[in-house]
Amino acid sequence: MAAQSGKIQKLYLVTGSTVNTALVGELSSQWTINGNIIDVSDKDSSWFEGIMGNKSGEASASLTYQKGTNQNTILDALFAGTEVKIFIGEVTTGAQADGIMADALIASVGQSNPDNDKITWDVSFTFVGEITRVKTTTTTTTTVG
Repeated sequence: MAAQSGKIQKLYLVTGSTVNTALVGELSSQWTINGNIIDVSDKDSSWFEGIMGNKSGEASASLTYQKGTNQNTILDALFAGTEVKIFIGEVTTGAQADGIMADALIASVGQSNPDNDKITWDVSFTFVGEITRVKTTTTTTTTVG
Protein backbone atom coordinates (compact mmCIF):
# COMPACT_ATOMS: atom_id res chain seq x y z
CA MET A 1 0.00 0.00 0.00
CA ALA A 2 1.33 3.42 -0.91
CA ALA A 3 1.76 6.05 1.79
CA GLN A 4 -0.47 9.12 1.69
CA SER A 5 0.34 12.73 2.35
CA GLY A 6 -1.39 14.32 5.32
CA LYS A 7 -2.57 17.08 2.97
CA ILE A 8 -5.17 14.71 1.50
CA GLN A 9 -7.27 14.42 4.66
CA LYS A 10 -8.70 17.55 6.28
CA LEU A 11 -11.20 18.52 8.95
CA TYR A 12 -14.54 19.64 7.54
CA LEU A 13 -17.58 21.19 9.17
CA VAL A 14 -20.64 19.39 7.82
CA THR A 15 -23.91 21.27 7.40
CA GLY A 16 -27.12 19.68 6.29
CA SER A 17 -26.35 16.14 5.25
CA THR A 18 -23.82 16.72 2.50
CA VAL A 19 -22.17 20.18 2.59
CA ASN A 20 -18.50 19.80 3.58
CA THR A 21 -16.67 23.03 4.39
CA ALA A 22 -12.97 22.75 5.19
CA LEU A 23 -12.00 24.43 8.44
CA VAL A 24 -9.90 27.42 7.39
CA GLY A 25 -6.20 27.53 8.28
CA GLU A 26 -5.74 23.87 9.21
CA LEU A 27 -2.16 22.94 10.01
CA SER A 28 -2.92 19.45 11.30
CA SER A 29 -5.76 17.31 12.62
CA GLN A 30 -6.05 13.98 14.35
CA TRP A 31 -8.72 11.71 15.78
CA THR A 32 -8.90 8.80 18.20
CA ILE A 33 -11.66 6.24 18.66
CA ASN A 34 -11.56 4.33 21.92
CA GLY A 35 -12.94 0.92 22.75
CA ASN A 36 -13.50 1.27 26.48
CA ILE A 37 -12.64 -2.13 27.90
CA ILE A 38 -14.35 -3.24 31.12
CA ASP A 39 -12.13 -5.31 33.41
CA VAL A 40 -13.98 -8.50 34.40
CA SER A 41 -10.94 -10.23 35.93
CA ASP A 42 -11.33 -11.73 39.36
CA LYS A 43 -9.20 -13.60 41.87
CA ASP A 44 -9.48 -16.79 39.80
CA SER A 45 -8.10 -15.06 36.67
CA SER A 46 -4.49 -15.67 35.73
CA TRP A 47 -4.66 -13.11 32.93
CA PHE A 48 -6.56 -9.93 32.24
CA GLU A 49 -10.14 -10.59 31.16
CA GLY A 50 -12.22 -7.90 29.54
CA ILE A 51 -15.39 -7.13 27.67
CA MET A 52 -16.16 -4.24 25.34
CA GLY A 53 -17.96 -1.33 26.95
CA ASN A 54 -19.06 1.93 25.36
CA LYS A 55 -16.98 3.40 22.57
CA SER A 56 -15.88 7.00 22.58
CA GLY A 57 -13.75 9.34 20.55
CA GLU A 58 -12.11 12.70 20.28
CA ALA A 59 -10.41 14.82 17.68
CA SER A 60 -8.20 17.86 17.63
CA ALA A 61 -6.86 20.35 15.15
CA SER A 62 -4.23 23.06 15.00
CA LEU A 63 -5.14 26.09 12.93
CA THR A 64 -3.55 29.29 11.75
CA TYR A 65 -6.00 31.84 13.18
CA GLN A 66 -7.81 33.77 10.47
CA LYS A 67 -10.21 36.44 11.68
CA GLY A 68 -13.70 36.52 10.18
CA THR A 69 -13.69 32.93 8.84
CA ASN A 70 -15.58 29.73 9.64
CA GLN A 71 -13.28 29.33 12.64
CA ASN A 72 -15.81 31.57 14.43
CA THR A 73 -18.30 28.66 14.19
CA ILE A 74 -16.05 26.66 16.53
CA LEU A 75 -15.81 29.36 19.20
CA ASP A 76 -19.54 30.17 18.90
CA ALA A 77 -20.40 26.46 19.40
CA LEU A 78 -18.18 26.30 22.49
CA PHE A 79 -19.84 29.34 24.08
CA ALA A 80 -23.34 28.10 23.20
CA GLY A 81 -22.61 24.49 24.22
CA THR A 82 -23.97 23.25 20.90
CA GLU A 83 -22.82 20.33 18.78
CA VAL A 84 -21.10 20.58 15.43
CA LYS A 85 -20.87 17.81 12.84
CA ILE A 86 -17.34 17.17 11.64
CA PHE A 87 -15.78 14.95 9.00
CA ILE A 88 -12.07 14.19 8.99
CA GLY A 89 -11.01 12.59 5.75
CA GLU A 90 -10.86 13.16 2.05
CA VAL A 91 -13.44 15.09 0.03
CA THR A 92 -13.26 14.65 -3.73
CA THR A 93 -15.70 16.55 -5.96
CA GLY A 94 -17.91 17.11 -2.91
CA ALA A 95 -18.08 13.44 -1.87
CA GLN A 96 -16.60 12.16 1.39
CA ALA A 97 -14.11 9.30 1.32
CA ASP A 98 -11.80 7.46 3.68
CA GLY A 99 -12.58 9.15 6.97
CA ILE A 100 -14.82 9.46 9.98
CA MET A 101 -17.85 11.62 10.71
CA ALA A 102 -19.38 12.45 14.07
CA ASP A 103 -21.32 14.99 16.04
CA ALA A 104 -19.02 16.67 18.51
CA LEU A 105 -18.92 19.14 21.34
CA ILE A 106 -16.07 21.62 21.42
CA ALA A 107 -14.04 20.64 24.50
CA SER A 108 -11.53 23.49 24.25
CA VAL A 109 -10.10 26.25 22.09
CA GLY A 110 -6.64 27.57 22.92
CA GLN A 111 -4.89 30.48 21.26
CA SER A 112 -1.13 31.06 21.06
CA ASN A 113 0.21 34.55 20.31
CA PRO A 114 3.98 34.20 19.80
CA ASP A 115 6.20 37.18 19.05
CA ASN A 116 7.30 37.22 15.40
CA ASP A 117 5.07 34.31 14.36
CA LYS A 118 1.48 33.57 13.40
CA ILE A 119 -1.41 33.28 15.85
CA THR A 120 -2.57 29.67 16.16
CA TRP A 121 -5.58 27.90 17.62
CA ASP A 122 -5.65 24.43 19.11
CA VAL A 123 -9.17 22.98 19.11
CA SER A 124 -10.34 19.81 20.89
CA PHE A 125 -13.56 17.97 20.02
CA THR A 126 -15.33 15.25 22.02
CA PHE A 127 -17.55 12.98 19.94
CA VAL A 128 -21.13 12.48 21.12
CA GLY A 129 -23.31 9.69 19.78
CA GLU A 130 -22.29 7.29 17.04
CA ILE A 131 -19.14 7.72 15.01
CA THR A 132 -19.52 6.88 11.32
CA ARG A 133 -16.74 5.45 9.22
CA VAL A 134 -16.92 6.60 5.61
CA LYS A 135 -15.22 4.04 3.41
CA THR A 136 -15.80 5.15 -0.17
CA THR A 137 -16.84 8.17 -2.20
CA THR A 138 -20.40 6.84 -2.37
CA THR A 139 -23.07 7.57 0.21
CA THR A 140 -22.46 4.19 1.88
CA THR A 141 -21.38 4.56 5.50
CA THR A 142 -20.74 2.16 8.34
CA THR A 143 -21.46 3.01 11.95
CA VAL A 144 -18.67 2.19 14.38
CA GLY A 145 -20.41 0.58 17.30
